[in-house]
Amino acid sequence: MKTWTKEEEEYLIKNVSELSVLEMAKALNKTEGMIRGKKSLLKLKSGKRNLNTNEEINSIINWYNNHPNALNLDELSKIINKTKMEICRVASRLNLTNINRTTITDDIINERKEDIVILCNKIKNEEHRLVISKDDIDNCDFTMSYNTYNRIFHEQLNMSISDYIYSIGFKFLKAGNGMVYHYDDGEITSSQFEYIFTNYLRNINLKFNSDYNRSVRYNTFINDYKGMMDCDYVITYKDRLIYVEIAGMLKDYQNSYYRDKPIINSKSKEEYRQKLMKKEDMFKESGVEYYILFPSDLNDETYRKIFD
Repeated sequence: MKTWTKEEEEYLIKNVSELSVLEMAKALNKTEGMIRGKKSLLKLKSGKRNLNTNEEINSIINWYNNHPNALNLDELSKIINKTKMEICRVASRLNLTNINRTTITDDIINERKEDIVILCNKIKNEEHRLVISKDDIDNCDFTMSYNTYNRIFHEQLNMSISDYIYSIGFKFLKAGNGMVYHYDDGEITSSQFEYIFTNYLRNINLKFNSDYNRSVRYNTFINDYKGMMDCDYVITYKDRLIYVEIAGMLKDYQNSYYRDKPIINSKSKEEYRQKLMKKEDMFKESGVEYYILFPSDLNDETYRKIFD
């Protein structure tokens, strides 16, 4: 994969609000997937991206009517200066299925493969994990939908998107598994967020069942508590004993937790919120060092505050 120079990044930052992905890709001699990936890494907002004018949409319709058996989109892409995949998105909305399903060239297939490679490497570098989920693909700001990739890979490569993810050295989370991951030393993580945090601990050379323990009963360190609740992590680090709860279930309800606001649209999440508040009360009363980490906290800045 081509690397980026400082000058190329500066060009992207300067022109992202004015030029389309296709225009920047041509100017920098890079693929459209590389442009989208770097935009995401640099957290740059798109400029000329969507096909949203009547003139552009009419261009697609007219081209389709005049070229019903065309094998590629290079001609139209050059005429309206939009990427082939952007054209396919609009064609799909307009039910121009000949464009959407049969005009997929080798270039487009390679771009879709590169999308997945960039996404996987981004997750590996930023979140320290090798397990990729359907939500990762659907929620990424530079990829298409999981179903679109899966269809293209099945039709053009005779393989699923999960097969391709495995082929490039990553693992794919099957639907309904809840990111359950079994480590060789016996540790099991039951969520994406536990997996991220455990991998960080392992990356700083902490060992399971030696430097940190999992699912430790509160009644083993809270004198007056007789219940059966567990603490996600108890970590021994530089003569410190650190207690950590991963609040992944409250990913979208962090404000509800801190404001002590009931979650009225989910009974299970409200029960979880109440249990977590009880756990924090016990932490405070016992005077231990503790951290309640929400998904947004699972980053290098938070880790430095805890472990540096």
